[in-house]
Amino acid sequence: MKSLQVFFKYFKWHYGKALIGSVYLWKNLTLFLLNFFSIKTLILNFFTPWRRISDSYPKWYNFKEYFSTLAINTLMRIVGVFIRFFVIIFGLICTFVFVILYPVAFIFWITLPIILLTIILAGATLIIIG
Repeated sequence: MKSLQVFFKYFKWHYGKALIGSVYLWKNLTLFLLNFFSIKTLILNFFTPWRRISDSYPKWYNFKEYFSTLAINTLMRIVGVFIRFFVIIFGLICTFVFVILYPVAFIFWITLPIILLTIILAGATLIIIG
């Protein structure tokens, strides 16, 4: 009788508290991935120089120094755009894969007791027959 009570409590937990908790976990992990890759911040600062590396323009008008500074600043902005672009793409891919795989895990979680019961019964049948 006691083992039957434990069995029913497990099913109550499995299809109740744990199922609701997994939905909250999915939401929190999705937000974590978006924050971990700083998607919003990277988009807002997309064209800033990489690591804020830039050169200051000369105070006196000198063509050589002016164009040298312009080249360095432009190059750092291009480097920043490329790196931010790839980090944004990688972060979105990771988040997308997580969002797509969650329903698979959810269905697996729902069917897990049935799968385990089937495996146990199949094993017991093989022990008795074999």
